[in-house]
Amino acid sequence: MKSKIILFTAILLIAFTATVTAQDLMTRIENYQDAEKWVEGYQDISKAIKSESDNAVLPVAYSELAWITMEYGDEMERQGKLKGGDLADVFAEGEQYGLKSAQLGNAEGYFWAAANLGRWAETKGILKSLARAEPMRDYLIKSTAKLPDHANSWDLMGMLYFGLSKEDTGMWNMKFGDINKAVSFDRKKLDCAEEAPEFGYLFELAKHLSRRDMSAAARMSKRSSDANQYDKQGSLWQKTEFYEGKADYSKAYYWTSGKKLSEISDKEEARMAVQYLIAETEKLQAAGKAKKVDLRRLKDAKALLSSI
Repeated sequence: MKSKIILFTAILLIAFTATVTAQDLMTRIENYQDAEKWVEGYQDISKAIKSESDNAVLPVAYSELAWITMEYGDEMERQGKLKGGDLADVFAEGEQYGLKSAQLGNAEGYFWAAANLGRWAETKGILKSLARAEPMRDYLIKSTAKLPDHANSWDLMGMLYFGLSKEDTGMWNMKFGDINKAVSFDRKKLDCAEEAPEFGYLFELAKHLSRRDMSAAARMSKRSSDANQYDKQGSLWQKTEFYEGKADYSKAYYWTSGKKLSEISDKEEARMAVQYLIAETEKLQAAGKAKKVDLRRLKDAKALLSSI
């Protein structure tokens, strides 16, 4: 009887220790993210996750590690400590963490795989970027198939389509590049995010609108055309390429200064969106709550506004 009690106690202790370890891992991840300590976070979590065995935690942990790895690469690039092939290797590692998360059942892992692949492509130049455009889109198709309201995935899809468009390349549409479809993805992500968007959501919308540069009348004509196309498409992501046809242009949004979308041009909306972002970020700055990333974004927003 005594041996059975000892064995039972040992089993409980192992289970408790595993639970505490898993909770500790997720807490550490959150602390690193909140403090923007990407270098320390990457160095710690990339090692710690190898000894984690809790299958309930691992899918999310690998997804979060993919995020940390991408931010680590960005930070090391800003500091001038990584570049070229070494930097690309970091993003390739982040892509694998995202895929590991997805293989364990977390569809958000596909988004982080795509995000890291996108950064990998940026380090490799235009030709290799083109070669990885379709795999990147495939990841995002998989993430949105499982998570149709995942705003981050639609945001990245819009960035991808814009990055391959003639408005961004300065030459011609490459692969499936299309600025109109990029704007449709922007509309979709903002509808998914509702009243709590990421800074980047409005920033990318403003960038895309300013480059498209349609008049109010042209916008309404394009919206009508997209509405007809939307219903003819089969899959969700194909429909979303024409989502602007479903956007509510009779509505004024929080970034449009009381104006309905039907009343303003692309550049007018772009200016309003950036002015809103600047005002909100300056409020954070005045309250002493702005993080380093907020200050970088504020600088980018002011530069974009000056170019519109």
